[in-house]
Formats: sequence, C-alpha cells, structure tokens
Amino acid sequence: MASPPKVYIITWCRAPELLYGSTLIFETLRVGFPDSEVVVVENASPPDLRAPIVAAAEAVGCTVRLNDDEKPHWAHLEELTLSAEEPIVFLDPDIILWDRIDRWDFGDALMAGRYLPEFDDPFSDTLTLSRLHTSHLWFPRPGALKARIAEIQRKRFQAGSLFESKMLPPGWWRWDTAAVLFHALGHEAVRFSDAELDAYDHLFCGSHLPMVAPMLGAWGGLMSESHQRAQTDLPSLKGLWRQQEVFFASRPWSGRVGGQA
Repeated sequence: MASPPKVYIITWCRAPELLYGSTLIFETLRVGFPDSEVVVVENASPPDLRAPIVAAAEAVGCTVRLNDDEKPHWAHLEELTLSAEEPIVFLDPDIILWDRIDRWDFGDALMAGRYLPEFDDPFSDTLTLSRLHTSHLWFPRPGALKARIAEIQRKRFQAGSLFESKMLPPGWWRWDTAAVLFHALGHEAVRFSDAELDAYDHLFCGSHLPMVAPMLGAWGGLMSESHQRAQTDLPSLKGLWRQQEVFFASRPWSGRVGGQA
C-alpha cells in the first residue's frame, strides 16, 4: 500500500460511566497509525459527553465531524466507504492497538477484517451469521468495491443495501452490519491472520455493556471484568481476542427457531 490508509472512528456515548469505551482508542491510536489522517465522526452524543470525546480525539491529531442527529452505524460505513477514493479503515472506539499496522497490505482484497463465525446470540436471540467484524475493518480498494457492489445489485436486484443490518425469519436470523457484504464478496473478503489479530484487541460493547452483559451469564462477567481492566490495567488485555474466540465457539447454532417476534 503506497500511503497510509485514511482512518474513520465513529463515536456514540449515552452514559458518563461508559465514556471510557468511547475514548479508549485514542490512547494507542498513534501506535498503530502514526501518520494516517484520522477522522472522528461523533454521532450525536449529548454535549457533556461529546466534549471529552472531542478533546481526546483532537489531542492525538484527529479531525472531528459533529453529527447533530444520530445516524445508524451501518449507514455511516456505507456512505463513507462508497464515497472514498483511497484505502480506508474503520476502528471502533473501544480498540487497543499494540503494534504499527498502517502498512498492512491485503493485495487485491475488497474488504478485510476479523472473522466472526455464525453463533447463537443470547442478546438478540438470533442466529447471528458470520461476517468480518466492523470494529476493525479495512476497505483497501473502495473504487473497485463500489463497482463490484453495483454489479451484484444489478444481478440481485432485490438485495438492497449490502451494509444494512437486519433480522429476518424463518428462524430469526441476523445479518449484522456488513454481513451481507461479506457473504456477497466471497473470496474478495479476506480474514485477518492470527498475527494480525495479535496486533490489537477489541473490548466489544464499549458503548452499551450494561445492555448486553446480563444476557451472557458467566461470559458477561468476564466481559465486564475486561472492561474494568481497560480502565486500570490496559497491558493485561493483550490477547483478549483469544478468550473471545472461546465464547463464539461455545455458542454453535442448534437449529432451533429463534425467539418470537
């Protein structure tokens, strides 16, 4: 890749006690992307929570765009990706970067990220289908991706947005953000290697932990504990992704019908 990719971080916070989850990335951002242009899209957080997010972003050289009205996360990704001309990366705010990663090269891939398998999701009560997780997602060739999406949509004329998240029967299946795109692209969507996964960690649920953790049983306790360590002992979280892999593997889909509508 000739030049560092442009980075987008979308922030959203609704409670003071969760502010750490919207600012964590700025502690290590320049470890991973020392020279990249970084744009923070602040997605209509309340003013008292927006101010510290903006301050943390600007302190490490980010440009901040302020949204007055909240916009769905998938819609941000679609708009920013399909309007880009150069390589771009999306990072969630609850990411820790351990190594420099701005020089990663995914060859001819149209999309690259952390692969999550399909799993029985206790929070949404759905079969959540496999995808590349949007917490750290690369689009190395946005122009080629736009052309490929247009080609897909011409043939599959009722596909609609390939970024939009949705839950549909039978069985109540969930396509989370960009899951449809991942499946549509096939081999053109590349999964991070273990070495690439070792270069960063992601908390999960940095903006909404209290909503999710109670639904996860013992795993919710482990997630809450990792969130606490993110505020007190950041280095101890290195390799957290391996523990998260155990969780996903522990939730295979049983073929049951999901919850009632």
